[in-house]
Amino acid sequence: LSQKSNTREDEMIKPDEMITLACILAIGPWSSASFLVKSKKMSNTSANIFATVTLACLVSIYAFLIKNPKFGLLYINISITISALLPKMLLVGFRSEEDVALRTSGFHWASVASNLFVSCAVMCEPFFCDSFIKRIGGHFIFDLALAIDVIVKTFMVPKDIEIHFIGKMKTK
Repeated sequence: LSQKSNTREDEMIKPDEMITLACILAIGPWSSASFLVKSKKMSNTSANIFATVTLACLVSIYAFLIKNPKFGLLYINISITISALLPKMLLVGFRSEEDVALRTSGFHWASVASNLFVSCAVMCEPFFCDSFIKRIGGHFIFDLALAIDVIVKTFMVPKDIEIHFIGKMKTK
């Protein structure tokens, strides 16, 4: 006899959770859309449609296929990373000087190392947090990885850009 289990995997994601998930996941598609507009690879309207469709797909995949909160952080981080980087990798060429400059802008080995550290922490958390990492602070490792990532990227801000609190950036 099979009994219906009352695990979270059998339930639908609640509307408030879906909205929260969408707000978080929006980081990837909208940063990608912003890049595509600034690089003149897409019009503003096309980029907004692209970001909206991508976001709807990302939320639907979690809501209907994954459903397990244990994998939520992993899914969020992988989804944001892929949706932010994939258009840059696929829609920007490599032959013209402009495209090469777009592909390499913001590249720094320290950023790669800090991203790798964050990725490792994210991928380990759903599998090891409740076992041995919990004893040494499983979530602390992820938080530490994020803090290191923020510090590294803070020092990588180009010196010729002034960032103002009103949200505008000016080049010196």
